[in-house]
Amino acid sequence: MGLTLPFQLVILLVYGTIYMVDPDFRESEKIRIATEKARMEEARRKATIDARLFQESAITESALVDFENGKNLTKNCFNESFYCAKNKKILNDLESESRSNRNKSKFLYDFSKALKAKNEKIFYGCYCRKNIEPKVFENCPVDDLDQFCKNNHECYNELMYEYKNSESCKNKFITFLNKMNLDKDYSGYTLDEGIKIQKMRAIYSSVIFNDLLSKMKESHESK
Repeated sequence: MGLTLPFQLVILLVYGTIYMVDPDFRESEKIRIATEKARMEEARRKATIDARLFQESAITESALVDFENGKNLTKNCFNESFYCAKNKKILNDLESESRSNRNKSKFLYDFSKALKAKNEKIFYGCYCRKNIEPKVFENCPVDDLDQFCKNNHECYNELMYEYKNSESCKNKFITFLNKMNLDKDYSGYTLDEGIKIQKMRAIYSSVIFNDLLSKMKESHESK
């Protein structure tokens, strides 16, 4: 037999009173709700993850031709971000384009906007995200990658997020990510391992592109 309406109202009243007067209960309830949201978010991602996750990423022929000829670099780089981030020639071509572009301000604005949109899609654990959530899971950081994301946030925080002085932060993070063998394809991995590698590739690209944007802005401001 279900609860009667008056009894349900009494329960809600008691719950609401405790929530209003007990700050510890209120905080624990916020953590519980945030944790549940994170779990639902993770479940949704796993349920809808693309089948390409377990296949070697294929760069389109047209993108390869454009990369070779130095065309449509910004568009192609944000479509094929990991491939682009690992290719020093393409990164140098992007930097050269930013210097030679007639409308440098627009080029930097478009690049910055595309990077911001890309960064906002990165969320892993408690710290591998734009806005860190140190209480979103019961145990934070959740693993070695999340711990390194935390270290990275702290490193930049010590520098007051002055990216032009952040070479040491970037190098530590890139060194860690390079040890993860991110070039390997997804075959043979579990779903969780595949998702983690996918996130590491996105984070690697983000670190490289943030550093590149900082260099391009510095070059633009010095002229």
